Amino acid sequence: MDVENLNLDDFDINTFEPPNFKVNGDFTLLDNEDEENYSSDEEDEEIEVENEGDLEIDIIDEDGDFDENFDNVIYSYPFYSKDGVDYEYRITISEEELILEQVKCDDNKVDFDESIQVFSEIFRGSLNEAFELITKNIDLRDKKTVLQEGIIDYNFDNYKGDVETLKKKIEGNKISVLFELYKEIIDSVYE
Repeated sequence: MDVENLNLDDFDINTFEPPNFKVNGDFTLLDNEDEENYSSDEEDEEIEVENEGDLEIDIIDEDGDFDENFDNVIYSYPFYSKDGVDYEYRITISEEELILEQVKCDDNKVDFDESIQVFSEIFRGSLNEAFELITKNIDLRDKKTVLQEGIIDYNFDNYKGDVETLKKKIEGNKISVLFELYKEIIDSVYE
């Protein structure tokens, strides 16, 4: 089998046109016999535009409902979950303050706004105070406990009768999810 080598001494990508081949066992150059069958009058056809001066472009204002004073909202992982309802923390950061709340998120509801229910405000304070505590991993709930990374455990079935152990487990989850939430806040604020 002969292999044709491409001579790159005078190769110019701007003018190179590969040869046309038929595949019939052998590679052979196509004759010009097929060119007449492929003539097209469509190539010469021009598209006409009437009244070019009257051309209007409608721009949909997607930002029309944008609130200039919007808040940044960050949700934690759930610290407790049961029957499609997650209990988690929500941090709301505005220009002046930070709010930490415990919320209940019902995944069974279709509308997101209706699925969130605040059941406790934990912390409300200035950004300076909040970020000083967050960057030191100090718990916003009591302003003294140092949060540490932990494992979030959702296996609550083993504690059905032992309420005190269940409370300790949920508190351990709260510390773990707050620690993860702090990391997310630090990453988003200090990027």
